[in-house]
Amino acid sequence: MSLSFSGKRSLNELPGKTFSSCGRSAGIHLRTAREEDACQIAFVWQKSIREICGPAYPECPVLIEQWASSKTVECVRESIENEEWFMVAETGEGEICGFFCCTFEIGSFALFVSPDCRRRGIGRRLFSCYERMARICGMSRLSFNSSRNAVSFYLNCGCTLNKGPLFEKYKSSFQENNGMCPNGEKTLMKLDGELESFPMLKML
Repeated sequence: MSLSFSGKRSLNELPGKTFSSCGRSAGIHLRTAREEDACQIAFVWQKSIREICGPAYPECPVLIEQWASSKTVECVRESIENEEWFMVAETGEGEICGFFCCTFEIGSFALFVSPDCRRRGIGRRLFSCYERMARICGMSRLSFNSSRNAVSFYLNCGCTLNKGPLFEKYKSSFQENNGMCPNGEKTLMKLDGELESFPMLKML
């Protein structure tokens, strides 16, 4: 389906109860990002890249640092302004602990959770919200790239590795190999320069 993209959108455009089950849980509230959130989001984005993505790319410390350093406050402000959807997960104390942003028409998507707030189901709630938005916008499938460290997360969310027989053959091995293709297979796409990433698919 072809969508008409007109910039950032708000939950106010959607049915009132659409996100009731994924918006509030265990003290976490999901809401549309605001410009004043940019500093907190940049901090979470950089910290997540360095502390969660970094260990999955031990051979690429320079690229990891370049990737993290590129997520400046100004960069985040531009993303909040230009992405079709930009949602944050916020604690009761007003601390932003995760976010996702996407534009369905061009297939952009990013989801990050603070390293200090992992294992609390925040990533799953964010991804669930992303799926619901996609369905409401008329999408029948989601297609995006995942960094090594997040492959098992997306598989557990019901995604598949969208790279044909090789990926199906090795799917069960990814969780045991920290997202690495066994036997030295090199069939990965690229993310932020030379970092390898995995194409993911989710049918809706």
